[in-house]
Amino acid sequence: MTTVVPAKFFDELLAELDRPGAPNQALRAAAERSSAVVERPHRARSDAAAADLRDLALVVARSAADTGRRIPLDEVLGVFGHTRESLAALPDND
Repeated sequence: MTTVVPAKFFDELLAELDRPGAPNQALRAAAERSSAVVERPHRARSDAAAADLRDLALVVARSAADTGRRIPLDEVLGVFGHTRESLAALPDND
């Protein structure tokens, strides 16, 4: 039989099993592979919020590090010893 357990209680159980003097690791392993279904309410919404925060952090980091200087493609190719023409002359590897 499958039991539905709120995530809060399942997490508290695992934390209790990690406590010094708590039952052995075998009991923790049994709890982790039990047939309980752990409810994670609003999981999709919290996943979306986490993704938004990662995007925001990336934008802030890029804004802080941006000097405003833009490097032309030809200059970058030159650093690697190429030109647009030398790249166009390379054989296609399909």
